[in-house]
Amino acid sequence: MKFLVIRFSSIGDILLTTPLLRSLRQTYPRADIGFAIKEQFAPLLQHNPHINRMHTLKSGGTFKNLKSLKSEIRSHDYDVVIDIHNNLRSRYTRAGLGVKHYKYKKYKWKRFWLVHTRLNFYRRIIPVHLRYIQSIADFGVKDDGQGLELSIPESMQHQMNARLTARGFDQTRLTVGVAAGAGFPTKRWPADRFTAVCQQLQAKHKAQILLFGDKNDRSLTQRIQEGLQEDVWDLAGYCTLTETAAAMRNCDLLLCNDTGLMHMATALCVKVAAIFGCTTRELGFFPINGRIIEHPGLACRPCTHMGRRHCPKGHFRCMLDLSVNDVYQAAAAQLKAT
Repeated sequence: MKFLVIRFSSIGDILLTTPLLRSLRQTYPRADIGFAIKEQFAPLLQHNPHINRMHTLKSGGTFKNLKSLKSEIRSHDYDVVIDIHNNLRSRYTRAGLGVKHYKYKKYKWKRFWLVHTRLNFYRRIIPVHLRYIQSIADFGVKDDGQGLELSIPESMQHQMNARLTARGFDQTRLTVGVAAGAGFPTKRWPADRFTAVCQQLQAKHKAQILLFGDKNDRSLTQRIQEGLQEDVWDLAGYCTLTETAAAMRNCDLLLCNDTGLMHMATALCVKVAAIFGCTTRELGFFPINGRIIEHPGLACRPCTHMGRRHCPKGHFRCMLDLSVNDVYQAAAAQLKAT
């Protein structure tokens, strides 16, 4: 059997496919498994042992690039297409291949009613990685309960450890990673509060701090770094995806917003304390075995399934009502459980 999995983006969504890939490989050990992905996210699966090949959509996402990708996929004569993205690009990619396809169920109507009216028709909460696996239940594929995974070459791990050590990082000390960014402003807890929590973690737990993110998060991480001054390393925008993962492996805990790096930590078996504002558990993206900090009694949650630029109510209580002590206590509880 030749299977093609399609999931073009983004960090968290791609890592959430790894239980499906592993379970598919366990069920069909001799299967040929391909994966269609955007070029910039390919490193996340580059060393995944369950994939035979990747088909990368070149940066820019032009129709010409998409057409070229489809031609490449057609030449491999796949038997089954598993469309985990289920958007316009993925539907175009699988259309006309002449093979059976299966798609991820997004529960769009339940999501619509929950977000826009707060009427909850979710009878039970099914995490997204399990929904991915359910899409191919007809093939007898079942979740193995092992969660997300991310493979990093030992050579890269050694290089990153050496790079950190050269900057004064001590691998024997308690280390907390912080991902203060997020794709949308309404998913970001204030940077000054992250700073305050980090100050407590340093004072009470003697923690080192690693700051993670991309170049768009530098203004946030620089503010946090300035508030800590010592025992802090800002890596935001200075590492590739796999380098970020190698650095994160040194962490005892990741303190974060609802972001792809949260799922990266889960895939690396790093404990997570995650702050959720405008989105809720029903949408399926809460981290496996993570500790969640949220405002469960707020009637206007969720106001979106992805994030917003501004709070539609103007008060941003889903984040601002979460105190520094709330977040510190959650982080400290996770460290105690380490």
